[in-house]
Amino acid sequence: MDRRHLLKVGGASLAMTAAAPLSLFDPRVARAQGIPFKVLSPDEVTMIESLSDALVPGARDAGVSHYIDHELASPSPRLLLRFAQLRGQLAPYYHGALAAFAASMTAQGNGAFSSLSPDAQHTIIEAVRTGTIKPWNAGAVPPPVFYGMMRNDGVDVVYGSVEGFKNLDMPYMPHIMPKTTW
Repeated sequence: MDRRHLLKVGGASLAMTAAAPLSLFDPRVARAQGIPFKVLSPDEVTMIESLSDALVPGARDAGVSHYIDHELASPSPRLLLRFAQLRGQLAPYYHGALAAFAASMTAQGNGAFSSLSPDAQHTIIEAVRTGTIKPWNAGAVPPPVFYGMMRNDGVDVVYGSVEGFKNLDMPYMPHIMPKTTW
């Protein structure tokens, strides 16, 4: 194979790659289409959706669980937790924190978070936010970090788009305008 042939083949490959449409993930669409989860279990999905929706109304419908699952399955997740100076993959931190939350709910005799009244949910959320929820598995991220994970992921899917800013009646002024609304 000579250099001229290699350049022709490489150029053709580059042209086909550039001409292919860019497929961006939309968590709201993924939720509506019932896209299967790759990383999260059904119980984790239920917990994330009910907790995130209590923290940021609209997070469930915006596809917060699909967003988290998609990012955890990605080799380079864009979740805020990546800036917490944790080592390794982020999925074990999510699994551990969700398990600690579920165990705490069970130990307190509360049952599923989604089954609680809004006032009871607020009390639990406040205990997580302040780190006073008991018991909490010492191997999991601290409760306030878990609170931040759920809150930030909910905010990302509800308000982190052109549509989200429009709903807040705020101008969306990115440095580079995204190709899609999410």
